[in-house]
Amino acid sequence: MHKISHFLLLSALLLVGGCAQIVNPAGGPRDTEPPVLDTLRSTPNFQTNFTKQELEFWFDEFVQLKDVFNQVVTSPPLRYDPPEIFIRNKSVRVRFDEREELKKNATYVINFGEAVRDISENNPTELRFVFSTGAFIDSLSVGGKVADAFTGEAAEEVLVMLYDNLADTVVRTERPFYFTKTDETGRFKIENVRADTFKVFALRDSNLDYLYNSEAEAVGFSDSLVIVTADRQPRNLTLSLSQAAPKAIFQEAIQDKYGLLRLAFSAPPTDMQLDYFDFGQKVRKEVKQDSLLVWYDDPSGGSWDIYLAEGTRQDTVGVQPFSKAQFLEKDTFFLENKKFGRQPLNPQKPAKLIFNHPPDSIAADRVILTKDTLKTPVVVTLSLDTNEVRTVNVNFKRQENQLYDLILLPGAVFDLYGLANEDTIRVGYKAASLKEFGNINLTVDSLDTTINYVFELLLEDQIIDTQKASDVTQFSHIYAALPPAAYRLRIIEDTDGNGKWSPADYDAGIQAERVFEKKLEALRANWEVDAVITVE
Repeated sequence: MHKISHFLLLSALLLVGGCAQIVNPAGGPRDTEPPVLDTLRSTPNFQTNFTKQELEFWFDEFVQLKDVFNQVVTSPPLRYDPPEIFIRNKSVRVRFDEREELKKNATYVINFGEAVRDISENNPTELRFVFSTGAFIDSLSVGGKVADAFTGEAAEEVLVMLYDNLADTVVRTERPFYFTKTDETGRFKIENVRADTFKVFALRDSNLDYLYNSEAEAVGFSDSLVIVTADRQPRNLTLSLSQAAPKAIFQEAIQDKYGLLRLAFSAPPTDMQLDYFDFGQKVRKEVKQDSLLVWYDDPSGGSWDIYLAEGTRQDTVGVQPFSKAQFLEKDTFFLENKKFGRQPLNPQKPAKLIFNHPPDSIAADRVILTKDTLKTPVVVTLSLDTNEVRTVNVNFKRQENQLYDLILLPGAVFDLYGLANEDTIRVGYKAASLKEFGNINLTVDSLDTTINYVFELLLEDQIIDTQKASDVTQFSHIYAALPPAAYRLRIIEDTDGNGKWSPADYDAGIQAERVFEKKLEALRANWEVDAVITVE
């Protein structure tokens, strides 16, 4: 009886012991040490006359691999990249593709980044393997920084590449001879470079092929070649990164009613030129996101063509009008930005009325503006906005903190098609006090008379105002009646004169236009800021 009990107890203990999991002992300091390379068992580093072989990197503990595809970088890039990288026991193995042919007399660097980590605490270790297929290891270096050309911010994880082939087309046809990636500060350093003359090129490589083959890829380049010798190792190269402006490629035309043609593009068609044979039709165009809205009224009722052009690209779009009579029977003309309650009114800026169709004429005798509870008449002027085709500006002399009521009687505003507002439109305003706002008196000195400039007043990411200047050494402007806030000024050297910032054009050898941003003194209510900026 006792022997059987002892036997059952022993069996139970063995069963529990066999099922138990090995765990790290509780308590004690956390492991913060990365795995240590065992150099005696590993493939020797800094080999010369290297021949292709499987590489072994042994460590003092078991390791794991994380994000190998992005972390492990080989320079010069391998043709069959990446090589096979795997774990065996306590080692990391690298096996080159059997088809791989290493360059002759070239120094290679395999940088593992943070791919190799311990298992217990995920601590990364540094691992950088250097070898040469020639008689010596190249030891020169090139360094610098890459920054976004528009924002000036550091460009992280960008390829910086050196080419010994100096042809302009090489960035599209060949992988670089040397390359590296920028860090979080935009800095880069390419080590183990040979003495030579190189083309330098930065690329945000969207498809990871080391080739500039897409306009969606941002690029940066030096205006001159880089000469590297033992006595001349460029360490402060500066590259500005920018992406080519997306081309507005025509995609389709949509017509679902009379008087409106929607032209869809692959990008906002802000520079799209529109032309047509004028036989009396009225045409207005409006850019709305990636579409160009063509509002038209055609008295003939027949078909006609619209000609689109941007740069060298041209397209022809046929207009097949629907029935205007049916359109006039069903459609109406109304105010879109009608709001409940009284709208706050800037003391020095016009109020805006936005309609569903482009307005074409205004009957002034059908417009009434009154103030206060006595409904005292006030002189008011309505005008068509020259930039926003569906907007009417409301201008009148206003008094601070005064209440105003705008009344548009039926037939006050007519649209492009001859439709008028059928119902009375009423809009209430309250004129704000000028003391609630402030002015910025801007002066920009030391301008180059040979350069066009664009000045953009910014509030966070919104452009509040745009001014342009050319052939001057000093620019002055008063930004009046601004809400209190922290504003910035963006100065663009508009070298191509298109009135906006332009990115680099690699094929034309044109760098991105220079941009400067300055924080202005915070504007307070009932205050004036005198901002004097010197362009260096």
